Amino acid sequence: HNISSELEPVGGKCSAHIFAEPIDLQDYIEVCAGHPVPRSWSFTLSVEVPGLPRLEKLAYIGHRSNRMYNHLGQQGGPALYWSSKNPNGFPKWVSDGPNSPSAVEITAQAGNGDEWFARTANETVVAVKTTDLARRISDAVLKQVQVE
Repeated sequence: HNISSELEPVGGKCSAHIFAEPIDLQDYIEVCAGHPVPRSWSFTLSVEVPGLPRLEKLAYIGHRSNRMYNHLGQQGGPALYWSSKNPNGFPKWVSDGPNSPSAVEITAQAGNGDEWFARTANETVVAVKTTDLARRISDAVLKQVQVE
């Protein structure tokens, strides 16, 4: 919503595709134990602005990084990471790493849906509320559209 409202005046648009069931219960248990799981795509974003290349992002689910795991008191759990389309074609998506919009890794602790923890490119972990996190991500995506 934040991205679309910023792009409407210039004829741009943002669309999201949410995958029906990115991980099942068994995959969730594996992620919480710190193991990778296949086919864990959560959602894609596609941002189009007339005269600029399309920006496509994939958010996928993985286990928490060591930095996040330690920050949260050795509590395992799922985290969101970002990928972009691979210009070489295969694999289709490659990790954004430090070029991720706003945060390299995003996670929440079980039972607290309005407080998120975001690990930035410089390895700082910050606590943010849902609306603030959404604004940070949308601002970073809009900045990437202007740069790319």
